Amino acid sequence: MKTKTLPLTANVARILLLLRSLQRGRHNLDDPWIVLPLQLHEYNDLFVRIEKNENLWGWVYDKLIFSYDSRTSTFVLRRPITVHQAFKSRIGSWIKDRLDAIADSNAQSKLFVQDIVACGSADLLIEPPSNVRVVIHHNPDSQFMYIGTCWPTVIIELANSPGLKSLSRLAEDYILQSQGNIRAVVGFEFHMETKKVSLTVWRPDFFMGPEKEGPTVGMKSETQMLYWYPPRRTGTINPAEGSGLHLTLRDFAPDDLSVTAAPDASSILIHSAALCDFLSIMEESERKRAAGELITSSRYMNCVKKRRERTPERVEVYEEDGFVFGEEELRVHARFLDTPVDTGKVDEGSEMVKKED
Repeated sequence: MKTKTLPLTANVARILLLLRSLQRGRHNLDDPWIVLPLQLHEYNDLFVRIEKNENLWGWVYDKLIFSYDSRTSTFVLRRPITVHQAFKSRIGSWIKDRLDAIADSNAQSKLFVQDIVACGSADLLIEPPSNVRVVIHHNPDSQFMYIGTCWPTVIIELANSPGLKSLSRLAEDYILQSQGNIRAVVGFEFHMETKKVSLTVWRPDFFMGPEKEGPTVGMKSETQMLYWYPPRRTGTINPAEGSGLHLTLRDFAPDDLSVTAAPDASSILIHSAALCDFLSIMEESERKRAAGELITSSRYMNCVKKRRERTPERVEVYEEDGFVFGEEELRVHARFLDTPVDTGKVDEGSEMVKKED
């Protein structure tokens, strides 16, 4: 049975046009985060329409990083930042290396670690039980999962400050909505003006609430400041012993399993110095890229670029292409879209042309 689409709304049309512009690489996006309004019924209709667009749906599911929260009716598009992408990739590699080292230390640890897998920035859809339907859709920057469990156990998020991304709010969604099954949320916040970074780790906090509530899950957190860019010259790396990202094996599995399977003494520490030094390297690399100072091979500089002949793609026209937007809605488009949109107004002079015809 085919899923029917609802009457097209301005919110859905705007996002569809923007997604197609992003897919073509033609847009006016400078912000790493773009927040757009979208009601819950529109969210469902948006993805029905995306799935019906063969040229768009694969790109959206493979490439697009977005989040949605029906509580605030906001759809957020995220543009990857090179420094963030490299940093989260390196952290994931460091964690995996340390897990492998723990696995090699003894047989019990090996049995435990072999079921921990890195899942990258896979979608995380949260639909908490409620009389009113609520949809929370996030794309964590990185996550680890224990095989056979419903929820990821460790999530890593990165954010600029000031910025729209609230790490504490994300941690609250992850931990409370999963009822504590997400064991640790690691948040790195980059303070753009002071060139320092804060590291916070949130974990579930279980306690007995009032008699009618019974067992309750809350959150507890630990925050420390790190400095970078370049830490050796303008900042001071956190000198405290053991400073940096600290996780235990128990963070990587559900509570009932970690108590029996994870060795108590096994832990992972990525020192502040390593974190800061890598950030400095990536920041300097991006500075050189912007200045055109990065190394490029001169061997093929004068080669003729010969492209394969391609059959021109058929231009598809979709309902959103002819959508008529109001004046207020047009102001939103001016920032993001690479093509003009119809406002239903007649351009000055066009009526005269019609009369002459």
